[in-house]
Amino acid sequence: MPKLGFINTIKPPRLSAQVEPVRNVLNSLLLIAHCNDYPGIHPFISRTHAALTAEVRKTNEILMIGLQYAALPELDFPDFQHYIDDLKQVDPNILQERIFHSYDIISSYKIGIVSKNEPTTITKKDQERLLSSKTIYLEYLERCFGNETLDYDIEGRAYDYLVNPEAMRECMVRHFQYMWDYFLREEFAKNQVILEKAVDEFAKISFASLSPFHIARNITGHDIEQEWANKSWELDYIKSSKRVVFTPSLHMGPYLGRRVRHDVMYIFFSPKIREGLELSSPDLTRTDISMRLTTLSDDVRLKILKMLTQKTELSSRQIMDNLQLTQSCASRHLKQLSATGFLNERRQNSAKIYSLNKSFVTQTLDAVSNYLLSKS
Repeated sequence: MPKLGFINTIKPPRLSAQVEPVRNVLNSLLLIAHCNDYPGIHPFISRTHAALTAEVRKTNEILMIGLQYAALPELDFPDFQHYIDDLKQVDPNILQERIFHSYDIISSYKIGIVSKNEPTTITKKDQERLLSSKTIYLEYLERCFGNETLDYDIEGRAYDYLVNPEAMRECMVRHFQYMWDYFLREEFAKNQVILEKAVDEFAKISFASLSPFHIARNITGHDIEQEWANKSWELDYIKSSKRVVFTPSLHMGPYLGRRVRHDVMYIFFSPKIREGLELSSPDLTRTDISMRLTTLSDDVRLKILKMLTQKTELSSRQIMDNLQLTQSCASRHLKQLSATGFLNERRQNSAKIYSLNKSFVTQTLDAVSNYLLSKS
């Protein structure tokens, strides 16, 4: 795979696009763990989630939610099997340290536990204290992330592995090998050429005069400043981290994902058709069109879009009342419509306000027509 970037320099560019085979597979495993949280996610993710036994599904959730930062590789590997083989040799205590180091970076930005200028705060003694009891460890996570986002069952089971690093490493190796052999090896081999073509598309364009957020929008098709408006530390990372790597993934559906490792942020996205960037690969075009049409395939979502052709804006409460939807049902549909691009979303005080993205609707119809009538 060629080395690609947007800045012509000998050093690795600060903003670049890469396939990242290992991180791509780990991201898919994380999506499987969060499958029920993302309506309209790629069918492979939902099919794989459904095919797993309850025990394997739970193991995947523990590893990819409670222990995901232990799995992030320090080195680059040509494929996931090489990563697994290396993982077998890693000192298990290092896996434990990776988690605390990552939590240090994330929590310091979120709630100001430490100064941004301090590279690390968790010493070996701190780790021993935090792992001295499950209660102390869970209280630490509450300080870092808030109790509304924590799954205490998963984090409690993750703690049981953290205090036994060798068992944690063995579980990771065993589970990753199983998922790679039975689900992900063939899937990634099928998709890798398509992902490389997506990276090639971005390498053709000069982004030298654009800000990091304009570059992010041109590559991902998402207005990250707007979508992550309440995620200040993520926005800070894009502006100031050593590197930002945009990683295309066919499994993301309409959503954005992000992972941080040391001073590098990886942003996962599904390649999209958009103004100013033509996807020359029929596979990429077809994937994006399929995602959009899947979003339009539900009667409730079509009713929401129809309502917004007759009103300039509607709040989520107005949509719920007009269509007699429960809050969870409305939230699920609005989340998918917004993430795909059919709706614009803004906040007014504590309410979410939605409007129809008319240009996106027109672009979608044009994309379908162009694809069907093209000779390629």
